[in-house]
Amino acid sequence: MLPLLIALEILGPCSDRPLVSTDLVEGVTVGEASVKTFWARHIAFQGTDRGINTIMNIPFKDQTLEVLSNTDMRAYGWCFDIDGEIPEVYPDEIPLHQGMKKIRWFHGYAEMKGGQWVSQCQVTAKLKPAFLCH
Repeated sequence: MLPLLIALEILGPCSDRPLVSTDLVEGVTVGEASVKTFWARHIAFQGTDRGINTIMNIPFKDQTLEVLSNTDMRAYGWCFDIDGEIPEVYPDEIPLHQGMKKIRWFHGYAEMKGGQWVSQCQVTAKLKPAFLCH
């Protein structure tokens, strides 16, 4: 079996240009290969093959809740897509396979409006929030 040639990109919260663009290290799942790549390329992160809390020491948890009003807020964190599609499962549930071209980890946000969650995994770099991009 030939090795898979899959690109890995990391898009931070403040720029449309990737912070990192490299080749993925081999693994069985998207999650495992991502974690192995972070370790092999010396990319600082916290998380597991199940999900990533932070990459490159970008703030997370309560540091990334943006309260806009009593009923509106944004919660920021890390999302991923595969060839531009955001899966509805965890990265450790997706096997690597021939035909995959790029896995992109990006800083994203979920948005609450009127007390209801209306979106998830929107690209933070499109907003460039001041508290993250000062």
